[in-house]
Amino acid sequence: MFQENSIKIITVDPNQAKDFLELNTFPSQRRLNPRHVKKLEKEITEGTFRIGEIATAVEQFNGNKKVLMNGQHQLHAIINTGKKIKAVYEIYDVFTPTDLSLLFRKFDNNAIRTLSQKALVEARALDVNWSSRIISLVISSIQYKTKAIQLTDSSIDSFKNYLKVGDFINSILTASEPMPKHMMRGPVGHAMMLTYEKSQGDSLIFWSKVRDGEGLNKSDPAKTLRDFLMSTSVGYGRGASDIKLASIHEMTSKCITSWNAFRKGTKTDLKYYSMKPIPKAL
Repeated sequence: MFQENSIKIITVDPNQAKDFLELNTFPSQRRLNPRHVKKLEKEITEGTFRIGEIATAVEQFNGNKKVLMNGQHQLHAIINTGKKIKAVYEIYDVFTPTDLSLLFRKFDNNAIRTLSQKALVEARALDVNWSSRIISLVISSIQYKTKAIQLTDSSIDSFKNYLKVGDFINSILTASEPMPKHMMRGPVGHAMMLTYEKSQGDSLIFWSKVRDGEGLNKSDPAKTLRDFLMSTSVGYGRGASDIKLASIHEMTSKCITSWNAFRKGTKTDLKYYSMKPIPKAL
């Protein structure tokens, strides 16, 4: 078993960070993730970094050699920014290689706060009372609209800029009980944001039609889109025999193609070109 030797709060400056990194000789250490380092640099620079955690182990079985167990990303971020941080510094004694392995596996092993959980906290802080499903949908829609490669804290940081359109999406989707599954997709939410920017009044009419499907003839663009969404899921590859799969790009593109036909008073067969960008909403 490993044994705690000491634990204390220290201030780590770039010179101390370099000293700690000289101990980063554990053969099984994780490969450095530059993206994570950049994220920490941003937090340190902006003053939103909370507190670090650095740990070393004294190998009692190997001439009391000291090795870094945790903190390499934080240390690189300190050096790159030239700034100091406060950190919990833990030192452990290990008596066998197995002890060392066990100690290493104890770091970064807690349940991670998901982005959905973080988004819910941010929404409540902004006094937003949408359901968690709507909040997740709006966050996904922001991701697609901002062309983010993946959901990050940046999507949550920009959440406050989308409250009005979020209220619109919430009003459309919660006016039906149960909420319309065919519209509960990030690509559709993205399209709703794009149309809302063009005309709030027409967006209300159009998306209500797509939601309900009432009184629509076969040539109505909202009917064409509704039928597509009702029979299609987001994804790639082969789907079930009665469910087609569409990419995120295809689904948003067809939503906007239908919207544009609605605005022009024409028909549409939702023609889609995979190599072209999402059509501009009229």
